[in-house]
Amino acid sequence: MTVVVKVGGDIIEDEASTLRVLEDVKELASRERVVVVHGGGDLVTEIALKLGKEQVFVTSPEGFRSRYTDRETAEIYSMVMSGLINKRLVVALQLRAGGPRRS
Repeated sequence: MTVVVKVGGDIIEDEASTLRVLEDVKELASRERVVVVHGGGDLVTEIALKLGKEQVFVTSPEGFRSRYTDRETAEIYSMVMSGLINKRLVVALQLRAGGPRRS
């Protein structure tokens, strides 16, 4: 069986929470195949603002809030999600697993 674990952006921003979640993932991975997905939209917003790119949010008639994503915002989003957050999580998971694993 494959288990999908979603690590929310709020957890990622709190180092102690991240460590607890990663320990849980390590334990789960000892008996199941695990896929980790992550959030981090607040960090995207923070980095975008530091880069001088104001973020625009829209709310649907149903009340769902979403980021308006133009080309520049998409590039920042990709940079933060795959470049910063993902790499931090992968390194932390590999350290807990005893190094890189090949599937």
